[in-house]
Amino acid sequence: MPDSAVLKPKVLTAEAWIKGTGAAGVDRYILSKGAKGCAMASYAIYTGDGSGLTFYISNGESFVTSPDAGKRVWDNKWHHVAGTYDGRAVKLYLDGRQVAGNKPTTLAINYDLPTDNKFYIGHYGGCSLGFLGAVDDVRIWDRPLSPAEVQQRFKGY
Repeated sequence: MPDSAVLKPKVLTAEAWIKGTGAAGVDRYILSKGAKGCAMASYAIYTGDGSGLTFYISNGESFVTSPDAGKRVWDNKWHHVAGTYDGRAVKLYLDGRQVAGNKPTTLAINYDLPTDNKFYIGHYGGCSLGFLGAVDDVRIWDRPLSPAEVQQRFKGY
C-alpha cells in the first residue's frame, strides 16, 4: 500500500489473523511498514530469528521486539495476533492473551526509512522475506488496544 499518514501513529496496535502452513522460516513478514534495506521496518509482525512470532518497532538504527510467541502458532490453524506499542513498552498478543510480559522501551518509531515507506501485507520491502501462509483482516490502530479490547477482538470473530 502507498505511504499514508494513517499508517504512521506515534503509538499503535497492528493486528491480523494468520495461518502458517508448516514451518514459517526465519524473518518472514506478516506485515511491515517501511524498509531500511533488508534490515528493519518502522514496525512489523514477523517470524524473527527463531522462526517464532514477534512484533517490533524501530527508529531506523535499532529495534525493540516483543517477547516471542514461539513456533506453536505454525500449526496450520488460524490465529489472531496483535502487537502494541504505547510509548513505554512493546507487547504481543496471541489469540487474545499477552505473550510473556512486555519489552520496555521509549524508542520513537522512525517513519522516514531510506529504502521504502510503503505498507506491506505478507511481505517486506524489496526483499524475499514473504510470509509462508495466509494473512487476513489486517488492521492498524492509532492507539494501543487494552488487553480487554484485544481479547474482545479475538472472541468477536
